[in-house]
Amino acid sequence: MVRKRTDVDVKAEMYERVKWLYALFIILGVGVLVRLLWVSFFSVQIAHNADRLEERIFIPDSVYSRRGSILARSGEPLATSLLRYRVDFDMASEGFDSLALYKEQVDTLSKLLSGFFKDRTAAEYNRAMIKAHNDHYKIIYRKDTNVLRSEGFFARVWDMLRKDEWKTVKLYDTIRDHKPVAILPREVDYNEWQTLKKFPILNWNLGMTYHLETTDQRVYPYNELGRRTLGLVGDRGNYGIEAYYRDILEGKDGYNLRQRIAPGFSTVVHHKDNVDAEDGMDLVTTLDVEIQHIADAALRRQMTAQNAIWGTAMVMEVETGDLLALVNLGETKERSGVYYEKENYAFKRRIEPGSTFKLAAALALVEDCGHGLDYKHRTNKGRRTQVGSAFITDDHAIRREDGTIVDTIDLRTAIAQSSNVYFAESIYENYKSNKARYHKFLTEELHLGQMLGFEAMEEVKPKIHDPKDWSAATLPNMGYGYGFDIPPIRTLVLYNAIANGGRMVAPRLIKEIRRGEDVVQEFPVEVIDEAICSADTRHIIHTHSLRLLVRVLPKPTLPIPPHTV
Repeated sequence: MVRKRTDVDVKAEMYERVKWLYALFIILGVGVLVRLLWVSFFSVQIAHNADRLEERIFIPDSVYSRRGSILARSGEPLATSLLRYRVDFDMASEGFDSLALYKEQVDTLSKLLSGFFKDRTAAEYNRAMIKAHNDHYKIIYRKDTNVLRSEGFFARVWDMLRKDEWKTVKLYDTIRDHKPVAILPREVDYNEWQTLKKFPILNWNLGMTYHLETTDQRVYPYNELGRRTLGLVGDRGNYGIEAYYRDILEGKDGYNLRQRIAPGFSTVVHHKDNVDAEDGMDLVTTLDVEIQHIADAALRRQMTAQNAIWGTAMVMEVETGDLLALVNLGETKERSGVYYEKENYAFKRRIEPGSTFKLAAALALVEDCGHGLDYKHRTNKGRRTQVGSAFITDDHAIRREDGTIVDTIDLRTAIAQSSNVYFAESIYENYKSNKARYHKFLTEELHLGQMLGFEAMEEVKPKIHDPKDWSAATLPNMGYGYGFDIPPIRTLVLYNAIANGGRMVAPRLIKEIRRGEDVVQEFPVEVIDEAICSADTRHIIHTHSLRLLVRVLPKPTLPIPPHTV
């Protein structure tokens, strides 16, 4: 007897099945969610594969900045940068795996390179590239191995019935040497690269088969002119403007992320990590190219005539202190009489100023001691004279118009005739009882004891010893420029102050910093002392001394720019 199922039993059974189905769906959902979480956060292998895929799709690319230029006062470049490109081939690249295609592309590229550089024949370029590929990409035999002859079940059954299931194949290894290979004879500039990158292989028609190395080549249009002042950075030295203003001249390289969109083609993608390159800023100097040329030529001529070892020539604009020319020449070791910008003698070399310092002694006599240009003193007719414990001699006797030798002269004549004996005796007589007074006048009133702020240009501090360390001969020797050492730039600053009516200004070499046409920073004229002497002394100096000094100097053979010393 069979019992008939009721409607209640059917509904209960359907409800039970639905519950299991829901449970199955929940389990599957949880499984999928767990898998997603595992792949996203915990699976090292999945993350590694994703990174590798991303590396193949996205290419990091540097964006190079340009180093700022050093400009003359009128804007001509004294030092500037040119971006240049070097092509390093990767002969083991996968783009070169097809030897037939490689040879076809190389044949065309060789002809184009030969016509572009004109340094080798197309055949020579072809041989060089084929040899480079053979040297960096090798397929070598490793061993024999047995593999199934056929794929698929029925094919394998048939092979088994024929007793020919296995076959022997050779295994090879591919050896790739990714060391960069230089095929192009030299680096190329931007315009040249715009042409070259259209050539086969260089246009990436075989994929990424080379690396483009960008370099910033520093160019000096006037060669050695003012090179010690302009300076260098790198293996050959770090000095001058190039080194001191490195942070301003150097730009900041940028970064781009590029996405491959086809073999050999990529495009920049917008990414939060992309950084634009920032070019370096330009420095505008006070140097005048024409005056620098004149000063350089004049100094070379004089050094050759005097058979000098080293020399410096400077031209300063009176009102501003702008250095319009700064020449530093030293003799080469290899060849006597051949000079080049060897050392910054103007700032770095301390020397006894000699007769050029008699102007400072004259200032001391007028300003500090209260004498006028009529102040007289005996010179012993220029003969060897003992002053203190020093023995002083003039190189010539001072004569009247009738030829008679003069024994007593005034300050005006002493300046014009550059009398050693006069200045040695007058300084000694006025300061022998208070040597510290003369030392103070030189170091504090004339500011010869302080630096000018050119440490970057290798400036050294004047060496004027404390009076406690002086010998009996020091004071008279200091009267005409000996017994102490100062760099040549200090003598120029002193003379410039006299020409400037007593207003002493510091030398200025950099006028402003620019970014393009915009002025970022200006360097104003720096005044050391508004008046290094009184109004009466300034009047005497301005009225008489400069005229007397001109009488001492030989006639210039080259034009002297106005308002300069």
